[in-house]
Amino acid sequence: MNALLFYLHFRVQLAYCLQQQDKNVEALTLYNDVLKSKPTDLAVIAVASNNLAVLNRDQNLFDSRFWRW
Repeated sequence: MNALLFYLHFRVQLAYCLQQQDKNVEALTLYNDVLKSKPTDLAVIAVASNNLAVLNRDQNLFDSRFWRW
């Protein structure tokens, strides 16, 4: 595993820990940062995307900035 991939895995895990502590703004920032880096690992993309969707569950997903092009 290269250093960047390890770093992205760590960031997603850290974001999850923050999410579990109800530090949702910080978690949201980390998930978005990870996804903006355009990771190539599908596991990183899947976990970050799913957890981001959970954080945005009160919004319509199609209105969320996550889905905007």
